[in-house]
Amino acid sequence: MGLFGRVKKVLRNKKNNVYKFNYLKYYNKHVILKNTILVESTHGNDFYGHVFYLCKEIVETHSEYEIFLAVTKEKREKIEQHLRDNDLLNALHLVDYNSDQYVKLLASAEYLFNDTSFFDYFIKQDFQKYVNIWHGTPLKYLGKDNGDVPAMGNVQKNFLAADKLVVSNEYTRQKLISAFNLDGIMRGSVVVAPSLRNSILRDKATRENLRKKENFSKKRILVYMPTWRGNVGKVDNTTDKITLDLKIIDKNLSDDIILYVKLHPFQEELADIKYDEFNHIRSFPKDYETYEFLSGTDGLITDYSSIMYDYLNTEKPVIIYDFDKEEYYSERGCYEDVEDYPFTNVKNVNELVDTLNGLKATPNYDKSFAKKYIEKDNLEGTKQVVDYIFDNKHTDNIDEVTPYNGKETVLICSGAMWKNGITTALINTLDNVDTAKRNYVLFFKKNRLKKEHQSVLFNLPKGVQFYPVPGGVVASMWERFLLRRYSNHEHLGLLKSNSNKVYLREFNRLFKSLNPDYFIHYTGFERAFAGMVSALKGTTTKTIMYVHTDMKLEVKLRKKGINWHMLKEAYKDSFKVVLVSEKLKKEFIKMVPNIEDKIRIVDNFLGHNRIQKMASESLYSNLIETPVIYANNVDLTNKILAKFGIPILNNTTSGNDFIMRKMTEYFYGTSLSQYLKHVSGNSQRIINELNYNINQHFKLKSDLNLSENMFGYLFGVTKLRLINDLLDPGTKVFINIGRLSEQKGHDILIQSFAKIHELHSNTKLVIVAPHGPLKKETIQWIKESGCADSIYLLGSMDNPYALMKYVDAMIFTSRYEGLGLVVFEALAINVPVITVDLPETISVLEKDNAIVVKQSVEDIFDGLKVFMNEDDYEMKPFNFKKWDEKSLKEFEDIF
Repeated sequence: MGLFGRVKKVLRNKKNNVYKFNYLKYYNKHVILKNTILVESTHGNDFYGHVFYLCKEIVETHSEYEIFLAVTKEKREKIEQHLRDNDLLNALHLVDYNSDQYVKLLASAEYLFNDTSFFDYFIKQDFQKYVNIWHGTPLKYLGKDNGDVPAMGNVQKNFLAADKLVVSNEYTRQKLISAFNLDGIMRGSVVVAPSLRNSILRDKATRENLRKKENFSKKRILVYMPTWRGNVGKVDNTTDKITLDLKIIDKNLSDDIILYVKLHPFQEELADIKYDEFNHIRSFPKDYETYEFLSGTDGLITDYSSIMYDYLNTEKPVIIYDFDKEEYYSERGCYEDVEDYPFTNVKNVNELVDTLNGLKATPNYDKSFAKKYIEKDNLEGTKQVVDYIFDNKHTDNIDEVTPYNGKETVLICSGAMWKNGITTALINTLDNVDTAKRNYVLFFKKNRLKKEHQSVLFNLPKGVQFYPVPGGVVASMWERFLLRRYSNHEHLGLLKSNSNKVYLREFNRLFKSLNPDYFIHYTGFERAFAGMVSALKGTTTKTIMYVHTDMKLEVKLRKKGINWHMLKEAYKDSFKVVLVSEKLKKEFIKMVPNIEDKIRIVDNFLGHNRIQKMASESLYSNLIETPVIYANNVDLTNKILAKFGIPILNNTTSGNDFIMRKMTEYFYGTSLSQYLKHVSGNSQRIINELNYNINQHFKLKSDLNLSENMFGYLFGVTKLRLINDLLDPGTKVFINIGRLSEQKGHDILIQSFAKIHELHSNTKLVIVAPHGPLKKETIQWIKESGCADSIYLLGSMDNPYALMKYVDAMIFTSRYEGLGLVVFEALAINVPVITVDLPETISVLEKDNAIVVKQSVEDIFDGLKVFMNEDDYEMKPFNFKKWDEKSLKEFEDIF
């Protein structure tokens, strides 16, 4: 990028982030605005519910406080009118969201209130009191439970920073603590208290006044409040259905019923309902706060909204109209089944009309049901909560719990859980240490986490939490400029001083609320968190840098991928430096002198118990989801097609599904067993095992013998061919697992295999490579090997051990490693190993644990010949128990 381009980028960043720069200006002043309150609801887009009644009560009982309400420019006029209707316009100050005044208040106001979350750039000051009043009782999955880990990060950050997280019932408290990984680590309180917005639902005087004012005395007033299902700007079938349903309802309602409809603003806009064309249906009045109007109604129709729980306070009936329940539950996921609730449940509009016309005035709900959701609610609930927050007045209706368990908290920079040796080593560590002894929190940048890597997080040991940290660095333009220079390998003292200041602020933004005792940079590479290690020098948080590999070779081979001088400074500034092998120490001390006293050796746990368990899982169900990066099926396919008189394929392809589908189109009536007969004699065994495992994988309620041709669609020719090779006793299959990088030595692996294949044509090679920069090069090496049809290159595999257990041997060809974990993973499931003689790996092995060779094509070839020529080859079992006991002691010694 030229100078002009860089200037344009700087100016664009400044324009897009001006509110962040302004926030930083006020944050750095650390000035408190006493008796000042900033209130925000749904990022300035609303002012109803909890925050409305909070402000109303503060105005009436705590007039010494000045309240500022954040509003977006788009919603300002609407919110102003709402305040005017409720005589609050002169009592509150409206502040444009993300304006200069807003960020000043966010950085300086004594009290902060929110019903969702502040943006990720927010850094809570020591003098600020942050109260998050969560906006409802959850039916739909929240946080990690809905499967979108990155999306939970900023809400989790806000909860961890909050002094008080106020919820309406114990059910919600438990769901939030679990879904947002607060258990054991959140230092603030999670408070079960009366719902601020629900007190008015119990106010008989408000009800009578409203009904008298609106002349409702002879009418039954019902409200329909469906959940928003669509996406912004997208009209979905639900919007059309609601419009059609309302027309049917209006024609058939009793004359004594008025139905008020409150749609989500997006849905209201998309539906464009003509209310003046209805006789019985009205738009929800805009001059009332929602809950005030609800207090005067006689029944509620909804589907999956938390309004159903709140409405229990009115002791009026609730109707659940869930015409799309199966689809909704499948897409969103829900904690409970609404059909188990004591509400009336209807599935179609005609049934709904009949229910509304015959609605009883007072339902007979089980008291235990109401107790679960609204036990704390009472007429004075709003006042009780406000007095508790500002005057520390406790009542029996205020139940305060702090999730923090008093144990040491250990933050671990885990990286984005890529499927590599470092992630495996970390998981093995957590599986073996006593996770009840301390609080372990894995963190990573939320935008780096890929969906396919999330499964690791959902299977962490009990007591281990994870935290997808949100947002970018909060820094001024000048600080960003200096930080970029420092990141680009410049060493001036001013640059490091600036880096320390920025990253200490980042630590406060993300982690200060956790008050961690230890900060472990486990991956050892991310420069931002290496900078944070240096910034934490002299603080109460002890920092630990891990070194997993030969850094001399790493720096040489990954010049652009590593910021060595930042790492080196982090090693010098850290409390301790952990090497995963004694063999790494000598060269490391040469690269970073004068730190020998802080170096500790912690040999990686080998994870044999976990590997053995995973290896017992089905190969077939794991293969279904595994992508094929490259396989040469042309020769085999053409042989099979020739049997049926079909024109041969001339082009080489790296795919598999295309060919298999084409084959099936040509001879659809031919069974898979006939197809497999042209490959080997294992056809019936394969078919039987596939049928069994497909039923297991999809958890079918009864055995379903799928059409044999369907397996072609499910697996493709490459995977069927691989399955056949694995099951064929006359074929020797080798495996290598590792990312496609120069470090892993796939070039010499493929050359060595090509040589052994010349001698033994019954050999196959499977390479499992989750990712890496040398994808194109590796495919080219395979094509040029002379035995491309005997090499499979597979992509990311959730459980490669289910495949590994079927192979005849594992080949380890890495040029350098801290410890070749995959060697020991193979030994854990009794798979023979041919390994290059990396000191860090072979120093752990005993004689006859593996065939050890030098790192060259000829030597690896010689090792393969030894394996192929010794039919009675036996390996000596590795002593995993002894090793794990040693690793555990070493790990505990770093604390």
